[in-house]
Amino acid sequence: MLDFLRKKRQSLFIILIFFVIIIGFVFWGVGPTGTKKGAAPEVVARVDGVPITATEYANLYRRQLDYYRDVFKDRLTDDLLERLNLRQRTLDALIDRLLILNEASRQKVRVGKEEVQKRIMSLPIFQKDGAFDKELYFTILQRNRIKPADFEKSVEHELLIEKMRDTIIRDIAVSDEEVRRAFTRENRLVAFDYIRIDPKAFLAQVKVDDDEARDFFRKNGERFMVPTRLKAFLAYVDKDGFVDEVEVPEEELRSYYERHISDYREPKQVRARHILIRPERSIENREEALKAAKEKAEAILKRLKAGEDFAELAREFSQDPGSASKGGDLGYFGRGTVVQPFEEAAFALEKGQLSDLVETEYGFHIIRVDDIRGGKTTPFEEARKEIEMILKRERSQEEARKRMVAFRRLFEEGASLETLEKEASGRGIRTRLTGFFTEQDRGEELVRDAKLRDAVFTLEAGGVSRIVETPQRFYVIKVVERVERHVPPYEDVADKVKETLLREKARKLARKKAEDLLKAALDGRDFRKLAKEAGVNVERTDFFTLSHGFVPGVGIFVGDREDLFDLERDNPYYPELISHAGGFYVFRLAATKGVDEKRFEEQKAELTQRLLEKKRQDAVRKWLSELRSKAEITVNEDLL
Repeated sequence: MLDFLRKKRQSLFIILIFFVIIIGFVFWGVGPTGTKKGAAPEVVARVDGVPITATEYANLYRRQLDYYRDVFKDRLTDDLLERLNLRQRTLDALIDRLLILNEASRQKVRVGKEEVQKRIMSLPIFQKDGAFDKELYFTILQRNRIKPADFEKSVEHELLIEKMRDTIIRDIAVSDEEVRRAFTRENRLVAFDYIRIDPKAFLAQVKVDDDEARDFFRKNGERFMVPTRLKAFLAYVDKDGFVDEVEVPEEELRSYYERHISDYREPKQVRARHILIRPERSIENREEALKAAKEKAEAILKRLKAGEDFAELAREFSQDPGSASKGGDLGYFGRGTVVQPFEEAAFALEKGQLSDLVETEYGFHIIRVDDIRGGKTTPFEEARKEIEMILKRERSQEEARKRMVAFRRLFEEGASLETLEKEASGRGIRTRLTGFFTEQDRGEELVRDAKLRDAVFTLEAGGVSRIVETPQRFYVIKVVERVERHVPPYEDVADKVKETLLREKARKLARKKAEDLLKAALDGRDFRKLAKEAGVNVERTDFFTLSHGFVPGVGIFVGDREDLFDLERDNPYYPELISHAGGFYVFRLAATKGVDEKRFEEQKAELTQRLLEKKRQDAVRKWLSELRSKAEITVNEDLL
């Protein structure tokens, strides 16, 4: 879990600042803002006079939130969200992006039209059958209401940002010592003793009167803000809803087959074994090392031709750590997955045939092909049903869109909801009137789907969306009622205010108690006596590593607390309180186990790359910090 998360988390900074603006522009809503025509957009911040709109900010914040919900699932607690500080990180990312573009302009860094065109043509979303499709490009932009000139400018910005980043990171490297130190930290097994101080235990010690609650509400009214609520009428149609009504002529089926014949060719794959003999690094003369390796490989080849077992010789002599223990077995692979000389030799062999020596950048290989599969073309008759369904779905989707376009005109003409429901039933279109919902109501499909959510929450009361396409459906949405976010009267939330203030007071007492315990422990007091005096128990975790991410049995995320794993027996206390699920934890190192050195070589390449990326990010952050210190940045905190 954490290995995945760490890669994602360490690249998130780059995703936010150097992310592919193109994909975001088209699919993340960083395009049309949904602001009412003629109205000035709300500005969250300005960087040297350049504005960041509230819509830009809201779109990116939602993407971050969805990203972490997908990664953490039910482990995304309020405490973890608070630590992630997504609102500030979102704003920082947008500010930093502007800083970089401004600096690129100052340094007169340029991007040519050819570079922009090349980047656009390389994007898979604009390709058909592996090649750029101009018609598809304009169709997608038009569907998302984006002007080509605006889109190309966003691509130019992306390339400028990449160029600036590359200038900062090009000379950064990672030493073997750094890799070894990181490996030890991430793989050392540790167990901790801990004390938990629960704020609930202090509730009986605190009280709140009405005047105090009113004063708290006056100073913290935004914490009790009622979010924007909508009631919407939606009409939708399934893309596959008209499949049974569609007929496709035989000649179209055959024409499709001929145009897409490559889709029905099964790529040839071979299953091969190899023995690799590498030149010895201890031999300083490269030519002598190659000669010695070749002589050794020739001797092995001779034994194979004499009938000795390939797998046994591979286990004994092969210097490929990934396959030697498996008798040299590489499994099945296709073209384009191995180095060119190896591929040419393997695909030239018949089943059971042995190659001569094959030289690559890694050394000398002896290859034997154990099996061959694929390389055949599925006949039309076998592919017919599949093709027919593909074309029927295409026709059904066209019909669904056509009906939705016609139906949307009724919205624009001001038809009543009753009329819309009646008209929909005869056109194969379904409708639904929602209750009130907010952007946090994940039970509502208009919230769960990001495109639908972005469409509906940019509409005013009475507003009608464009046709919104999701993977399965087309939608048109009308906002029936809209209640903007607001601070409610105190009387409406008095009980909630008092409860919140009680919890805060109890939490403050719990934190003070935990801080006192930690200070006493750091001063040398006995850990268990301190726990007994506080009326709590000392618990112990199971052994775990930094790579686990979460403390077993407790659920605290510590994947970003690398210093926790640097503790030693003579300095066992973590010098910070850890907050989780409302409680406060004091941690003490209890026991450690050494690392598995065999895994170092397996992880070295990936770890080196990860450390290199982190050093690059640190260098970019430092550079951005310097840019910030020179820039004029203003922030409208009320809109965050």
